[in-house]
Amino acid sequence: MASDSTSAQTQQTTSPSVASAIPIPATDLSSPFYIHPNENPMLVLVAPSLDGKNYHGWARAMRMALLSKNKLRFIDVSIPPPPSTDPLFPAWERCNNLVQGWLTRSISPTIAKSILWFDSASEIWTDLRSRFSQSDLFRISDLQEEICNLRQGNLTVSEYFTHLKILWDEMNNIRPLKPCSCGSLSTALRHREEDQVIRFLKGLNEQYNSTKSQIMLLDPLPSITRVFSLVSQQERELHPVSPILPVDSKVLLAKTPRYNPPGQPQKQCSHCGKPPGFKFRNGSVAGTGSSPVVNQVGTQGSGLVPPSLSAPASAPGSTSSSATILPQLSSDQYQRLLSSPPSVNHFSASVSASTEDTLNSTFADDWFS
Repeated sequence: MASDSTSAQTQQTTSPSVASAIPIPATDLSSPFYIHPNENPMLVLVAPSLDGKNYHGWARAMRMALLSKNKLRFIDVSIPPPPSTDPLFPAWERCNNLVQGWLTRSISPTIAKSILWFDSASEIWTDLRSRFSQSDLFRISDLQEEICNLRQGNLTVSEYFTHLKILWDEMNNIRPLKPCSCGSLSTALRHREEDQVIRFLKGLNEQYNSTKSQIMLLDPLPSITRVFSLVSQQERELHPVSPILPVDSKVLLAKTPRYNPPGQPQKQCSHCGKPPGFKFRNGSVAGTGSSPVVNQVGTQGSGLVPPSLSAPASAPGSTSSSATILPQLSSDQYQRLLSSPPSVNHFSASVSASTEDTLNSTFADDWFS
């Protein structure tokens, strides 16, 4: 009796120490019960969301996301719900609610309303699988039709192959090959890859007929990735990329028009009033000292007095000279224009607005030639 009481007392004294020695799973980084401080149930782990038609691709992406976060065991029932009296129950409940939030945020709002009242993430996962994985036969028929009807057309070889590979991967996910210990699995895999090579070559454009014939004559057929590489090489040969020649900055500046900010005077030759480099019809160039003299009357937009007006007239009443220089003006207007004082900067002081328009049109060709 004394020994029994002693052993019982020993167990009572050692049990608390053993329990305290067990590490708390929620603080162990490798434990599925551990929750990183940045994790929250509002995260969207998978895009696009589940809409009922993309279940197989969505399910695979979600499994990968949960596996990377060490939470996959909460949907495949690897971690069953512990009793409410279990010390692990609070940690399990937090992780379960976290996974439920991720699942709810990764599906369409309509479907999310139907899974809101489930108690565990595994129940949500089982319900979604039972609802949306039953239409496999219809999806298989659609995939087979899309694969058979897909052609390259205006697509590049890379784009065409990518479209095909997406369809093949979805088909393999819906109808995976069962593993076995015999050699039939390797034979089935080889036949599947040969079908992919044939389908890929069949949908290419006619310009790749020679390459298709050469590949089809090979025995055994190369892998689909090798065939894609060969066809891509021929595509680069048939459609070489044109080199981009560098553009000399001087070429861009050669035709760049000169611009003066509004309100600032235009640069003019002090001898003739024309812009520097302006070429006259007689071959002289402004700024070289050989151009005819023109009085500068203002800033940009104010106009210039033609050379013949600033020069002294041979005869004040000469009608022939005015008709030769300005055939649009009458003799009276021409005499009044010559007698105007030098302080007048604009033609509107001595002539009407119509006369000013006539002068501007008269010298437009000479100014912009």
